[in-house]
Amino acid sequence: MTGEIEVLNDPEPGISCNRLDNITISPDGALWVGTMSEGAKGPTVDLYRCDASVARRMMSGTTITNGLFWSPHGRCLYFVASVPGLLHMHTNGEWQILRRFDELTGRPFGLTVDSNSTIWVAICDRGEVWE
Repeated sequence: MTGEIEVLNDPEPGISCNRLDNITISPDGALWVGTMSEGAKGPTVDLYRCDASVARRMMSGTTITNGLFWSPHGRCLYFVASVPGLLHMHTNGEWQILRRFDELTGRPFGLTVDSNSTIWVAICDRGEVWE
């Protein structure tokens, strides 16, 4: 290690109000990274799959990406869009909404998946964890 920082990729160089927010590695070794709109100002956020120096947009139009986690078998990526409050699943190249959250349920923030494929979601404004 040299202690130097090397920028590998900047997926949104023209959107100054966005920043990288969450990251995971897929079973095939690709880096998946989500961005966040500072102050949750609007749906300018995307989720990217990065191979070497190429970032490919996999989803658009959210505000905050949180909780990127792969299923134990490695075929499904789960992802929480804290704003607008959606739990997504990506499998076989398709996105599906598994759950919608609102003011009554609270705001999803992060998630994990256990060895039985149970999804656990942290609700940040309630201090709760949901199965």
